[in-house]
Amino acid sequence: MVNSRLPEFVEGDLWSQVAAGRKAEQRIKQLIETYGADAYHGAIEALFVEGERRARAGLKALPKGTFTVEEEQDDGAIWHATVTITDEKFTVDLRGNPEQRAAPYNTARDGAVIVCQTLFKGLTDPTLFANSGSFRPLEVITEPGTIFDVRGTAPHGYYFETRMRLYDMLCRRMAELQPDKLPAGHFASICGTVLAGLHPDTGRRYTMVEPQMGGWGATATRDGLDAMYSTGHGDTFNCPVEICEARYGIDVGYRRLNEISDETSLHKGGRGLSASLQPRAQAVLSAGYSRNRIPVWGSAGGANGDTNGISVVRKDGGREDYSFVSGCVIMPGDEILIHTANGGGWGKRA
Repeated sequence: MVNSRLPEFVEGDLWSQVAAGRKAEQRIKQLIETYGADAYHGAIEALFVEGERRARAGLKALPKGTFTVEEEQDDGAIWHATVTITDEKFTVDLRGNPEQRAAPYNTARDGAVIVCQTLFKGLTDPTLFANSGSFRPLEVITEPGTIFDVRGTAPHGYYFETRMRLYDMLCRRMAELQPDKLPAGHFASICGTVLAGLHPDTGRRYTMVEPQMGGWGATATRDGLDAMYSTGHGDTFNCPVEICEARYGIDVGYRRLNEISDETSLHKGGRGLSASLQPRAQAVLSAGYSRNRIPVWGSAGGANGDTNGISVVRKDGGREDYSFVSGCVIMPGDEILIHTANGGGWGKRA
């Protein structure tokens, strides 16, 4: 609790985890006491075998060959990957990518593997059933010292954005192979927005950690979904307007769906969000919005979506546009403007 800005919240979270662990231990003991240890371990192995069976069945239905992809990122860096698909294995080769950076845009090899697992699962067996057996046909090759397999003390502050960009790049290549089965691009960023300060009325310290929702890509059968979390999203949630204003003293000017101007796509991308936040007391803003320069990709000839971004409009009318920002001081009377991208369209209108 000492090493935290919000000790009461941390204490509650930790005791919740302790309680969950104790309950899990109790349930596992009950299973073993009822059926025996051999049956318990046998059931687990049977689940792994079933996961592998389903994965291999899905793998056989995928197009076979070696497929390359290269993509420019918002900062100008070039990422690339090679995907090789056979009846027995799905291999993602990430060697030769940019070296790890002295900036918070790296991820560990585990992160790159998780990205490939997410893609592989969606392609081979897009159901809730998943365990380690589900990924036995998957091979991920990384190069130590690169942004997808960092070493030493490389910073990881926005590791999730790097994972998200990698997933989006791989998904785009697979969508080119199977446009009828995969959607167009989505807003593809956590758009993490963090505001911290003291409540203007109570003086209580707060930290609001809020991801944003954006537009998902259209498919071969329908328009994209509006205001969804990104595909790589974790366990944080957007803050309801009432909570934001009462608990943090941040007025919400508006939170609304974007307009869609796409008149050429057979199916339009989903709508992202726009929002206005106005802290009533001094606060500090940190945020990370990727997909901020190069727009969301359309599929099968569909129109591209747009980009993510966050801006600060000062009390005197000055405007500062950001993609990534840390330690930005917000004063009463300043306004924070949030925009998340609309999804990509699918197909061309006749």
